Amino acid sequence: MDIKQSTRQLQEALDYAENIISTLREPLLVLDANLRIVSANKSFYREFSITSEAIEGKPIFEMDNGQWKIPRLRELLENILPENTSFDDFEVDLVVPGAGKRFLLLNARRIHDGVPDADKILLAIEDITERKRIEHDVASSELRYRRLFETAQDGILILNSKTGEITDVNPFLLKMLGYPKQDLIGKTLWEIGFFQDSAASHQAFQILQEKGYVRYEDLPLKTKDGQPIQVEFVSNVYRIDGEKVIQCNIRDITERKISEEKILHLNESIRQHAADLEVANSELETFSYTVSHDLQAPLRSMNGFSQALFEDYPDRLDEQGKEYLKFIQESSKRMSQMIDDILRLSRITRSELKKVKINLSELAETVAAELKMTEPERSVRFSITPGVQVKGDQRLLRIVLENLLGNAWKFTSKTKDPVIEFGFLKNDDAKTTYFVRDNGAGFNEAYADKLFLPFQRLHSIAEYAGTGIGLASVLRVIKKHGGRIWAESKPGAGATFYFTLN
Repeated sequence: MDIKQSTRQLQEALDYAENIISTLREPLLVLDANLRIVSANKSFYREFSITSEAIEGKPIFEMDNGQWKIPRLRELLENILPENTSFDDFEVDLVVPGAGKRFLLLNARRIHDGVPDADKILLAIEDITERKRIEHDVASSELRYRRLFETAQDGILILNSKTGEITDVNPFLLKMLGYPKQDLIGKTLWEIGFFQDSAASHQAFQILQEKGYVRYEDLPLKTKDGQPIQVEFVSNVYRIDGEKVIQCNIRDITERKISEEKILHLNESIRQHAADLEVANSELETFSYTVSHDLQAPLRSMNGFSQALFEDYPDRLDEQGKEYLKFIQESSKRMSQMIDDILRLSRITRSELKKVKINLSELAETVAAELKMTEPERSVRFSITPGVQVKGDQRLLRIVLENLLGNAWKFTSKTKDPVIEFGFLKNDDAKTTYFVRDNGAGFNEAYADKLFLPFQRLHSIAEYAGTGIGLASVLRVIKKHGGRIWAESKPGAGATFYFTLN
């Protein structure tokens, strides 16, 4: 073979190699013995957004504003030609114009181009930025999972999906069951004492393998010291890196079960109480009927026959006898009034609340007008704040105002220039307090706790009439509305009754 033919063959080989290099998608650089850039393939120019004029003939370490000036990389490249070495997977990171920070793997080899003492270095560049991102994301995900696993407030077991052996267990489960970790790792569920029924555990594992999911709402377990607990047990099969893994979540529901049991007993107690209350209400209805009909009839007879004696035998009765008859009549009337008040109090207790929007001011004006009609000769000034709106039972709230305004009317009967007020106050918590105030007889606050008890009085009947039922009725109405009532007073300085509604 002559020299011309050999030269042609060599050139053809070089052209062939050049064509291969130029079509590779991996960026490539060719460096001379002085580490100057001889050439680069199209992929390099495209990936690094650079032109051949900008780099060819220049040292690689001046490229990209000196980012390639890495001492260890210089050392590796300088050794390739003199010592006939190579290197793989040397990692660098640099900022690529238009692409930001990139992570690169460099591989370098000695290449011959047919010219004596003119071997070159082929530097292959692999962009591993996306791989690094994925590795970072995976590591972060694994770290997050591990933190959740370690800090979860449920017990967690990780099992081998084929054998059922425990491969991991979190601290919460160890604390819950009282086992050290070494007692659980490598064991199957049916080999561990905290599962009371090993056969059932083995069967559950088989179901889990078939269906990929098992759930027990109420599973009995035992702690290491033999204490029984109730748990909610949920198990799933999922894949990690192509391998099946079983995760079991175990939640201690012992306290919840105890609470549910208490609630069941409480509900039963409430049902029994409701039944007893129904019987009591029935008996109360019977009692109310008896009081209303059987007791009122004799009182009417006493009052009627007393009146007949007055009218039919006026000449046969002396003054003492007439006084006795008058006392009998007044007592029978008072007894009848007490019976009516008791029945009224009973009806308030049993009545169903029917809440509607009510103008309390208008209701108070109506009650005040009715009081004036009972004693038109009295001059009493009413001061009623207009536009007081509430939501409540109109019939029951009328009873409240009738009693409170009626008491104020009664206890100002001996007061000069009597004044009765109705209004409201706004508290700091924005809750409204309503009041009825008078400048009448007042009372000693030391005995205020007796005011709202049936038949309790702070003044004698001779001073002020009444049965002592009115304020007891008021208290029950206010309680049915979810509110409270209280009073402030001093003897001779009037009284103020406050109440709230819900």
